[in-house]
Amino acid sequence: MARRAHAVARRDCLMESARSRRPYISGVLSLTLSDTIHDPLHLLLMTSSLPQSFRQLIKPIEAVGFSLADLEQAFLATIGGEDSEDDEVCDKCEKEKEKEKEKTSPRRSSKSKSDKVSKLRDSVRLHKSHGSEANNALRHAKLGRALHGRFELHGDPHDLDEAITHLSTAMAILPPRHKHRPMYESNVGLMLCVRYEHTHADKDLERAVTYCRNSLNTLESQFGDSYSAIDKAWYRANLATALLHRYERHKQLQNLEESLTIWKTAISSLPDGHPDKASYQSNLSAVYLARYQNTNSIEDLDRSITSIRAAIRGTPTDDIHWVVYKYMASSLFFKRWTRSHREDDIDRSIEAGKAALAALPNKHRYSSKYQSELATKLLSRYDQTGRLEDVNEAIDLSKDAAVTFAHASYPAERNSTPFSRLTALSQALTKRFEKTDEISDLDEAIKHAKQAAAIADKSRSPERHTSHFTVANLIYTRFERLGQAADLDESISHSNIAVDATPGSKSQKDREDLSEKLSVLSSHHLTRFEFQREPADLDAAVNFARTALELKKAGDGDGPLNLHPHPATRYALALAREI
Repeated sequence: MARRAHAVARRDCLMESARSRRPYISGVLSLTLSDTIHDPLHLLLMTSSLPQSFRQLIKPIEAVGFSLADLEQAFLATIGGEDSEDDEVCDKCEKEKEKEKEKTSPRRSSKSKSDKVSKLRDSVRLHKSHGSEANNALRHAKLGRALHGRFELHGDPHDLDEAITHLSTAMAILPPRHKHRPMYESNVGLMLCVRYEHTHADKDLERAVTYCRNSLNTLESQFGDSYSAIDKAWYRANLATALLHRYERHKQLQNLEESLTIWKTAISSLPDGHPDKASYQSNLSAVYLARYQNTNSIEDLDRSITSIRAAIRGTPTDDIHWVVYKYMASSLFFKRWTRSHREDDIDRSIEAGKAALAALPNKHRYSSKYQSELATKLLSRYDQTGRLEDVNEAIDLSKDAAVTFAHASYPAERNSTPFSRLTALSQALTKRFEKTDEISDLDEAIKHAKQAAAIADKSRSPERHTSHFTVANLIYTRFERLGQAADLDESISHSNIAVDATPGSKSQKDREDLSEKLSVLSSHHLTRFEFQREPADLDAAVNFARTALELKKAGDGDGPLNLHPHPATRYALALAREI
């Protein structure tokens, strides 16, 4: 009894220390804020306290400033249960270890066991045969949460997979009516949400919704009287998170409305000043944003901004989540600016974006993303105000983003990130060239546009036609400035690739897109004919011009297309006496 009392007292002391650091639980929801932003908005989702000594301790992906040791200390300090045994090896464990040594080769036994994850693995394995049911489940949960913390720091998807396995094992060990089973089940659901954010696997999403809903229903039906409204808010938040993901996946409005209702209920159950209220308000902001994207109602966008500003006010500036909320506010103000074009909205967006970026450590895994999106906003303000300093700052940020981005662990992120960063940098340099007519900016814009096109070719990106068309136009602009025949030849080469890669003419938009590329290609061939007088160039110019004009005349159920062909198309057809 004395040993157990000492363990409980030590645990309570550690818990108080951990609460002062306020570790959080979180998932990340992707919502596209604007067609002008290539990277999706990663919205912070949930953070809350668990009943009694249990606390949900999933680290947010955007988290900064913690080492793995800090994470593991927070996990172990706050995960204990009322029946928890020490994880240190006991006499029975020592016997198990001696048996393992006899069966293990010297090379394998020399493997380092110094890290906490390895020690937790040892604890799970060694106590399996003689540990109590509840404590073995607790050990699997500790290991699962530590693995998830390591995943958040290093991004290895195998750690996340193993974390889900161990938390699922913890849930399966406990009998159906055990008081801690709903907590484990809800944790598994939220972990599946985290994995879904990276893999977009429907199986993970549906299991997440099922686990989160089951845990809340079980809590209310079997243990409702023993849990407060604040405790239940955490379970509601997990379910609301999963439902919001499912809405984003399938666009079924009932999922969105249910998520909104649950978030409001969870927030109303938290008193003012509760440490988790700010994070819940940030999630309410995400739901209002999702509904705005469906209804296009500016009132929902205003509510989203109001909610995230409330979250910022309720969060200390030295808190990890303050950075994420500022980033969210920046994106939301930018979204409203695309509707209002009010200068104060774009100014607030840039101000919030700069604050979020400044709070990130140097070379943080999300520095590249924040830099790229801030550059996009600065270029948008430049388009409205014409201030050259915005372009200069956007170029510096875009260069940093292209150099410092970290390759993500998942293929979809790894393939798309460098392409979008290089494209944005090329666009920024092009805007400054248009303002200053400095040929070195054009040269650099062409270089980065070519790099983006090469990545698009390698990854078979659907943006391949757009990237080559951009390269063609930039090189043709340099030809107009310098008159070098090699530039004209290269421009035609990229235009041909762009035409070949453009989707077929099944819709009006596709036909207009292809018609524009054909008209430009006709123009470039016509220019080369005027310089070199090669009949093949005139024939190509006429053929491409005729095809472009036929596409423009085609039309469909949406009405006829614009029948005014590109000026070069008219000229080429006139030369051939076609019109």
